[in-house]
Amino acid sequence: MVAAVVAGGVGFPRLDPVVALAVGGVVAWRGWGVVRGAAEVLTDAAAVDTDAIRASALAVAGVRDCHAVRSRGEAGHVRVDLRIHVAPDLTIVEGHRIAEAVEAEIRQLDLGIAEVLVTSAPIGRSPDGAVRITLVFGAADPADPDAAPHGR
Repeated sequence: MVAAVVAGGVGFPRLDPVVALAVGGVVAWRGWGVVRGAAEVLTDAAAVDTDAIRASALAVAGVRDCHAVRSRGEAGHVRVDLRIHVAPDLTIVEGHRIAEAVEAEIRQLDLGIAEVLVTSAPIGRSPDGAVRITLVFGAADPADPDAAPHGR
């Protein structure tokens, strides 16, 4: 509006539409940036290279598998979560130490990661993540060394 008054006042009445197109172009360009950024967030696009994160996790001693690697957020404020599998005979404390080592390894990638969530589980779980427990009731068969008197 100021451009229209100035252009008209100095004798350039045709300058008003040119300035209006320039302002409209700037607004459209900034609007496209907002839409593009929102679309990446809404479609859960990976914010960082998930293959690099997976490779870093697998490089940690004790990690048997790594999957479900997800990253989201903006540059410098990326949140990463992943699942690792460890040996089934580890204690909870040992599994937690491995998860902490994975977190430290991922933070060293210098990808602008603000938060890392590592979920660990013993290897051998079913594909849907559920723990399968088979209970055996009754007395153990002394002839069967694999029989368990209280379940397995």
